[in-house]
Amino acid sequence: MDPSSSSPSLSPSKYDVFLSFRGQDTRHTIISHLYHALCQKGIRTFHHRSELKSGDRRDKLFEAIEGSRIAVIMFSENYARSKWCLNEPAKIMDQQKLDKIKALPIFYRVSPGEVRLHKKENGEKGCYQSAMEEMEARYRDDPKMVQRWREALWLGGDLIGYPMGNGQDENSVVQDTVKAVLKTLNRVPLDVATYPVGIDRHVKEIKKLLHIDPHANDVLMLGLHGQGGAGKTTLSKGICNDIAKEFDSWCFLRDIRKRASKVIDGLEHLQLMLLRDLLSEEGLTVSSVDEGKQLIKERLSNKRVLVILDDVDDWIQFDALAGNLNWFGAGSRIIITTRNSRVLSSDRVQHVYPLNLLLEEEATNLFRLHAFGNIQGQTKIDQKLVDRFVKYANGLPLALEVLGRYLRGRGAKDWKGKLKELANSPDPAINSVLKISFEGLQDQHKEMFLDVACFFKGWNAGDVEKILDSCGFVTSLGMNILIERCLVKVVDGKIQMHDLLEEMGQHHT
Repeated sequence: MDPSSSSPSLSPSKYDVFLSFRGQDTRHTIISHLYHALCQKGIRTFHHRSELKSGDRRDKLFEAIEGSRIAVIMFSENYARSKWCLNEPAKIMDQQKLDKIKALPIFYRVSPGEVRLHKKENGEKGCYQSAMEEMEARYRDDPKMVQRWREALWLGGDLIGYPMGNGQDENSVVQDTVKAVLKTLNRVPLDVATYPVGIDRHVKEIKKLLHIDPHANDVLMLGLHGQGGAGKTTLSKGICNDIAKEFDSWCFLRDIRKRASKVIDGLEHLQLMLLRDLLSEEGLTVSSVDEGKQLIKERLSNKRVLVILDDVDDWIQFDALAGNLNWFGAGSRIIITTRNSRVLSSDRVQHVYPLNLLLEEEATNLFRLHAFGNIQGQTKIDQKLVDRFVKYANGLPLALEVLGRYLRGRGAKDWKGKLKELANSPDPAINSVLKISFEGLQDQHKEMFLDVACFFKGWNAGDVEKILDSCGFVTSLGMNILIERCLVKVVDGKIQMHDLLEEMGQHHT
């Protein structure tokens, strides 16, 4: 198991890594090499010698631990013979229990069992057992402190880390540690949303479909499908934050539709980003899509990974990044978000989760949070005005956020003025997102969408098909494409579309 396979819910920190070590054992050898290797990667590292001035108190060390995201503990032969050293893992383990830091041990010429105060295999006392007996005698007046040290050593020795015996190459341990640190730092929670209303409900439902199990041997793909502005990216970030700790590594590959269309920043670059995120290797190169496919299969087929492919627009993108289940190791989970359900028709995708719009209560709550926040002045706006904007947005999170943020801090007169503006033309920030699906259509399908938006919303689907067929459209195929792209839907035999999509179509020029 990879030592970086779990990670705390980290908050902004002063340091990325806190190095805990006994200077006389390791300062001029492995710690020096590790410190420089971390700094070369741009990792902010706390090192006693470089960070503390003479006379600084223990409090400074504890502040540094509290301000770090990872603690690398170098357990060496004389580590437990220092009160200063013993205080550090005690503090680190306290922080790890609170999920505020991740401890990563290196067992430098000692075994994990010795650190846990066990005897050696030949029955002799280990160096840590001998050291703690000396510390007990030296600090007999403070048995609670000594017991705290013992517990910290036992917990530290029980962690999965890197053993390094005599004669072992220090450089390989240094490089493995740097990789583990980079993977852990990559697990900083994604910024989901200022007000993630309704997200928890969907996350719970999707987690059931994903069957997260540390002993799972299957590879599962799930598609997240919904119209533009429905919150697919926001939801996938929430899922990632919730389950990423269950995997060896994870990658959130965003804006695939947009990036794949670029000549330079195309599919090869997306494949490279995927590999670098999951392997934490910067020297990788991908010169062609076919080479990228082969590399993904070769390098990831034995790793348990979480991959989120955000805003996939067609099967070519999907095929280049997740062409087969056997590309990924046992227990891996791949989530694809898309506006185009056709992308998810592959037999690789075991589950498709349609992201419906917000319930009325959720929509009102989200709009109020964006429009008022914690400002008490919200009572100055009549509830009827609030209801009109919520009705206009019709459960679309994007519209609720855009309108709420625009109206925040404005008076009732401006609220009424905005309603008048919306009656004449759509909000451009909302419209630009909704138009993405429309712009991806072929010309004949664009015309069909515009006809439905302008004339046929609410009509019987069979009657509309006859009319459009008589105009030269292949209506059955075209209507299926509009449905796949979340532009229209058929409910009880009648053609329906979101009010804002209808408005976009009616104002299209």
